[in-house]
Amino acid sequence: MSKFSIPFYNQVLISEGCYEVLIKDMQLGTNKFNQKEQIRVIFEFLDPGSPDKSDKKATISAYYTKTLHPTGNLVAKFIKPLLGDIPTEEESGSSEFELDQFLGKKCEIQIVHHIKEDCEIIAVVNQVIRQLL
Repeated sequence: MSKFSIPFYNQVLISEGCYEVLIKDMQLGTNKFNQKEQIRVIFEFLDPGSPDKSDKKATISAYYTKTLHPTGNLVAKFIKPLLGDIPTEEESGSSEFELDQFLGKKCEIQIVHHIKEDCEIIAVVNQVIRQLL
């Protein structure tokens, strides 16, 4: 799930659609439901600024399971739209893949609305569409 980093009392539901963002940060954590390692990607909106009209830019987070399996959501919804595919060991010269290479990159994301069990509507990152140059 994705949530804005604006205090709860100031949260505004962002409209569904496509937005230009900056990949601001990535954090490693554990999914509280299945205990699998996950990566939290924090996207910062380039335009408009924060919905509350302050100078602070709004952010939204997306969570991906930490796996490079071809059908995993990290590969399908984050890496492939940015790179096209994961470089092979021969192409990259390494058996490791560094996600930090995406920090500071601009991309386009798609936001959709989900209805939670308590009927609250939240904005979530459906997918990364493409990297912006």
